[in-house]
Amino acid sequence: MALLASKVGISERRLRMAGIPDDFRNTRGTSVVSRLSCHNSTPRNAGSEGILTNVHKHDFLFSYLGCPRHTITPDFKTGFVSEISLCRQIPVLKPSTTAAMTTQPPFRAVYKTIGQQEIDVDVYLPPPAEAKASHPVVINIHGGAFMLGSSKMVNRDQVNDCLSRGWIVLAPNHRLCPQVSLLDGPMRDCRDLLAWVYDGSLQKAVDTQAEGSYAIDTDHVFAFGTSSGGTLSLSLGFGVPRPVAGIYDMYGPSNFTHPFWTKTLEHVAARLPSGLTEEFLNKVFDEDPVPILGGVSLEGQAPGPPNFDDPRQAFAMTQIANGNVMNTIVPSHNWDEVDPIRNISASFPPTFIVHGQADTMVSIDLSRELFKTLQEKGVKSDLREILGEEHTFAAKMRVGSETWNLQREGFDFLESLIK
Repeated sequence: MALLASKVGISERRLRMAGIPDDFRNTRGTSVVSRLSCHNSTPRNAGSEGILTNVHKHDFLFSYLGCPRHTITPDFKTGFVSEISLCRQIPVLKPSTTAAMTTQPPFRAVYKTIGQQEIDVDVYLPPPAEAKASHPVVINIHGGAFMLGSSKMVNRDQVNDCLSRGWIVLAPNHRLCPQVSLLDGPMRDCRDLLAWVYDGSLQKAVDTQAEGSYAIDTDHVFAFGTSSGGTLSLSLGFGVPRPVAGIYDMYGPSNFTHPFWTKTLEHVAARLPSGLTEEFLNKVFDEDPVPILGGVSLEGQAPGPPNFDDPRQAFAMTQIANGNVMNTIVPSHNWDEVDPIRNISASFPPTFIVHGQADTMVSIDLSRELFKTLQEKGVKSDLREILGEEHTFAAKMRVGSETWNLQREGFDFLESLIK
């Protein structure tokens, strides 16, 4: 196992998650470890130390394990294959029990209670390994301008991508602005979820509700989110006792004092119906308790326009159109508490940013400035700009498309942080 891991550049832990035993053998009963030992030459396209890059890991497995490429098919639902799912398919390997490729439905867990209100999280589990394996965790936070959305509004293809890597995915609900501020509502809830993971409560929930045996890898807890969820992911890198191990931010708002945040968005204002009175919009403040579910998340889940008969959706779209979002969600204007760009230091978690160049809802200049700050502070980071994509492209991209492949580099970045 150690030899295969060193040759291919895949950790032993991830191979075990694929259900490959330490002394696996090919169909003729010959140890594959012995087979690898017979090869003295460094594989073509390998790095200077004989370790393959991500691009060539699959080719190496095919050639060294004697498996024709055409015999391996991508997952029919997602169109992708990680090294873990690939190992499960290679016919020359004979694990005693091949882990199932189907995943169990997510289960609901309550991570926080305020009075009588329960704040919950959807827990998605990868297929169980033969033996109890340690699984990284990614917290997947929905978008919605901090005022809309729910845990159900995450991209299931991205969830499946993470599951194929052997990760546990958490999709939380959180309290929505404007009844609570950004700091006291969404940020505090997401930070409490992170503490819930670290204190062993996620492990207890999984032990109680999961089919199979799972161990939580608390050394590799990551944060990922789209739009406002990207900002909340970044907030798990500061202001917490123990930050996440890595962050993937998809077009999240930052730099809250930038002129963009007070700019009228004419294309949004043009969609507002006439007759929206202040009395009607302010009904959003009458909702009790503070909601954790709020219409569409602006990520394109609804086939039509927002429902302007709903005070919450009408209120949120009005604030966006009028350049008033930041004043609404941070009424104290204490930007130092909440603005990610003001909280970047050399110890900030490694961060990957993806942003569409055609984004008219959150300017790509904000992500460019955030990336520049990360680089100046010496934080391991990268920025991927997606040509021609608008703000909500995550919900509309097709698996296997150029956009899909580019954004997937964010998950590859997180995976590279796993030792």
